[in-house]
Formats: sequence, structure tokens, C-alpha cells
Amino acid sequence: MRAAVLWFLPMALATFTEKDHCDRTCGNISVPLPFGLDESCARNSSFVLTCNRTSAPPKLFLGSNIPVFNISVENGTMTVGSYISYDCRDQSGHRLKGSHPATSIKIREDWPYTVSDTRNKLTVFGCDTSALISDIERTFGSGCFSYCREDINFKAESACSGLGCCQTSIPKSLRSLNIKMGSSTKYTSVRNFSSCGSAFVVDQESFNVSDYKLPVPADIRLHTLSKIVLDWVVQRNLTCEQARLNQSSYACGANSRCCYFSNGQGYRCSCEAGYTGNPYGSRGCEDIDECKDPRQYPCHGNCKNMPGNYTCNCPFGTNGDGKIGCQTSHLVMIVAVIALPIFSITSVALVLGTFGAVLLELLTRKKPTSFVTKSGESINIIHYFISSVKDKTLYDVIDFEDASEDEMERARMVAEIAVKCLDQRGARRPAMREVAEQLARINRELNSSTVEENNEETESEVDEETESEVDEENLSSLATSITSEMSQHGTSGPLFYPAGYSI
Repeated sequence: MRAAVLWFLPMALATFTEKDHCDRTCGNISVPLPFGLDESCARNSSFVLTCNRTSAPPKLFLGSNIPVFNISVENGTMTVGSYISYDCRDQSGHRLKGSHPATSIKIREDWPYTVSDTRNKLTVFGCDTSALISDIERTFGSGCFSYCREDINFKAESACSGLGCCQTSIPKSLRSLNIKMGSSTKYTSVRNFSSCGSAFVVDQESFNVSDYKLPVPADIRLHTLSKIVLDWVVQRNLTCEQARLNQSSYACGANSRCCYFSNGQGYRCSCEAGYTGNPYGSRGCEDIDECKDPRQYPCHGNCKNMPGNYTCNCPFGTNGDGKIGCQTSHLVMIVAVIALPIFSITSVALVLGTFGAVLLELLTRKKPTSFVTKSGESINIIHYFISSVKDKTLYDVIDFEDASEDEMERARMVAEIAVKCLDQRGARRPAMREVAEQLARINRELNSSTVEENNEETESEVDEETESEVDEENLSSLATSITSEMSQHGTSGPLFYPAGYSI
């Protein structure tokens, strides 16, 4: 029997301190924490690996004779090599030299490794070939039988069907395994096309049946190892709650979480969502800047990185979930208002009171002569609009559903300008050029992320000016005069309503 046995020195539970001098590679294989190439660079002796630098390239081993191909901190796995069992016969049915139909692997009970039940399967190739798998203690047994009456071409196959190849699962928490194989007729019944069988445990993520063929005697020397996956925990026989009681030996670093892994009967660490790195390192896990990787973290708007997450606001004029997609918002009409003075300042024929009504209509979707009912009382929309701006309750007048913060901020600032333009005393209304400059500044400053400073400036102006500008007793006459002005300019109907909108 060919055996690969994992034996180590007793575990050292001393607190680990990360060293900057540690070599973290062996050949092209990374050796991350909690693993290391000596005890000073590993969490403890159970995670010490051996790098044979005399070979080219250097080879990494678990113990003295188990080749290591990959270590994943994220998945808590290690991919290692395991011997393939072969049973090859001569013309008389005698076993060929070099055949080893029985192999085993044993992991010492107090070490943090188990054979992964989710990644590995027992796999058998051959005709008239059977294989049994069990643990050393014989607490379980399983197997499969591969049968065929002619040579099989696996290149067109996508899975083992039982014809020339079969597979079966392995149980949880497996720390040792024996493979024994045989042939009921010693391959005499299929001698004309096959005289060998093979059996091995293999990682299903790397296994592709189309890469295989029925085994032949030469394979005994050429193909000796299969890749299997071991699960590992940072410490066996400890739950997360128990591990946290001793912070000096607790393995999980900053921005990481502890997970109890039943297959390994112990705990291990992983980064919190939105963080990456090695949870076993001194710095723990670090924040992912999702905005730098739009392929993995989509954003169809304005991306902002946050600790452990990111926000994606739809661009101005649209709304929705920026991570999925944005749709046009009804508040996009404010863009037209902002652009109007910039491109048409010299040709604007509306007086400022009328322009204030234009802004009011765009924001509220209501005519200046309309009324709203509040607490059973009918109130002119201009009165209600101005009061809402002063009381900072604009959301009572404007439908901000699905609007972004940027849209709401622009709408509020445009509403404050509208209040100035609605001042019934013409001398106190701002000049049209001044309105154009204010609207242009809103657009420019918000686009350059200076909204906060502009906010403070605009709020102070409005608080001072609107205090005395509105004579509530004459609101009715103001609405009448505005309507008259709009009629003179041929704008008695609704102004600039969004497509599909009606009053």
C-alpha cells in the first residue's frame, strides 16, 4: 500500500506576531498567513510548510511528502497532490510491477485539515473496474463500478456516466481515507482493448472528464498524482464564541468575521463584505474601493466609495438605482430652466414675475392660478409654494419620489430663486441677467461638488429677502396679474410640461 501520512510536531499556541522579513512565496505559489515557511512566520507549527528550493522551480510541501499546489485564504482550502491507485494486469491476469491498487492518506486527528466533501469525489476509470473508499477507522464505506465492452472516447463527454468512468461523493469531516480497487475478471474479459483501471479522489473544479482516457500500463509512471482539496480551520475544537474569549490568541483581524466550519470542526476567518485582504494579518482586511473597479461593481451614475460599501447616485435628471440603471426623472425639466437664461438671455421676453411662474410650474406641475387643499382650507399654489420654501417643507409641494439628493438640492435652490422672482414688488425682483447667473452658478457649482458652500450662501440670501417680500394678503391679485402677463405673451396654458404629463 502506498501511503501519504501527514505528521507534525505538537501545536504551539503562542500568540503570533507578523514579521516583515517572512518569505511568502515558494516558486510560483503564495504562502499567506496563517501559513509560513518557518514557525516565526506561521501562526503555529501546524501551518508550517516546507519549500524545497533544490528543485527547479522550488516545490512546496505539506509535511515532508505532500505537494501543495494552491492555498486559498478566502475559501479556507489547500490543493494538494494525492497518489492515484492503479491496477494493471498482464496477459495471464497477473498484476504488473508498479501497480498499487491500494492507497491511503491520513491526517493526524489534532491538525486543522480535513478532506473537502464539497470539492472532491472518488473517481474511477476503466472497464470491469471497481473501487471502494473508507476511512482508516472503517466508520464509513462507499464506492463505484465502471463497466464497458469497448474502448471509450471521453473527449465528447461532459460527465462520468458509468461507462468507462464513475464517481461517488465522500462524507464530511473525513481525516483519513483508504482506496482499494480491483477487477472481477482481472481484465480478461476486456483484454483486447483494456488491461488497467485507476481510482483517485479529485477536485471537481479542476476535473474534466474529456481530459482523460482509459488507463494504460505506462500511466503508472507518467501520471502519479491527482489534485485533491483539503479544508482547513485556524483552530479545531473551538467555536467563534469560545475563540473570542481569549483575544490574545483570537485569529480574526480588523474588518473580518469569524465563521464556525462544521466540516473542519473549528473556526476560521473571512473578510467582511466590502473588504479584502488577509483576515489573519496584522492589518486585517482593508476597504475595497469599488469605484475603481466598475466591471465588478457597476455604477451608471456618480460613484462614491464608503467603508465596506459604495453608493451610486444616478446623474442629475435621472433616478433609480445607479448600480442597476437610471431612468429619466421629471425633475430633468429643471435642466431646461437652468439652460434657458444661458442660451437665450438676450431674447427672453417674459417679465420676472412670469419667469417665477415658469419655475413654479416646472417644479410643482401646477398652474399659478390653481389651488391646493391643506387642512381643509383652499390655498393658492403661489402662497403654498412660498410658505413651503420658507418653512423648508418643499417636499410637500414637489414630488421627490425616486429623486436623487442632487436633484432635490437643485430643485430647492431653483425654488428659492422662483420665490425672489415672484415678489409682487417689481423693484425687489432680481434682474433677468442676475437670475441667469444664479442658475448657471447652481449648475456649475453642483457639478463641481461645491454644493455645500453655495447652499449656505443662497440660504442666507433667501432668509433675509423673503422675510418681507411676500404680502400674503395680495397673493390673489399677484396670481391674477401673473396670469394676465402670461396671457399677453401667449402662455396662458401649461408651461414646459414633461412628455406625457397633463393637468
